[in-house]
Amino acid sequence: MLAAEHETLRFAQAGGRGVTLRYGAFYAPYAPSTVDSARLARRGFFPVLGSGAQFFSSIDVDDAATAAVAALRVNSGVYNVVDDEPLPFRDYVAAVGTGVGVTQRLRLPGWLVRAVFGEGSHVFLLSRRVSNRRFCSAAGWQAHATAARLTAAVRDIAAAQ
Repeated sequence: MLAAEHETLRFAQAGGRGVTLRYGAFYAPYAPSTVDSARLARRGFFPVLGSGAQFFSSIDVDDAATAAVAALRVNSGVYNVVDDEPLPFRDYVAAVGTGVGVTQRLRLPGWLVRAVFGEGSHVFLLSRRVSNRRFCSAAGWQAHATAARLTAAVRDIAAAQ
């Protein structure tokens, strides 16, 4: 990713127009990550990791598609494309759980997440409060998704299974 961003910057500095979009985690009723999350939540194993206070930035795939079109109007640069408000991970887990009708949530303390995932645990425990304001301003774009839309996507998955 960093190499691709570097080449895009190099292209822009040479007079081209280079735009990089950094998307949050995709979700939709047909997104494999959402389908897998719903499956785990239904089985009671989609836990809150660590304190759950860490932010998780995501993006509905329909919003991601409209952002790609809107990016045709922006100047060269690197832009974040995420929902307007990142969710604390515990709220993300709650939205997925609600979508499949599961209200009880497991919680794995940070020390256990680090023991299970080792050096990769930072991916789950790091807070990523990413803002889309720069892209919204440059492109005249707006995300339409909310936590309720995530819950609805998971509910659609649950109904189809």
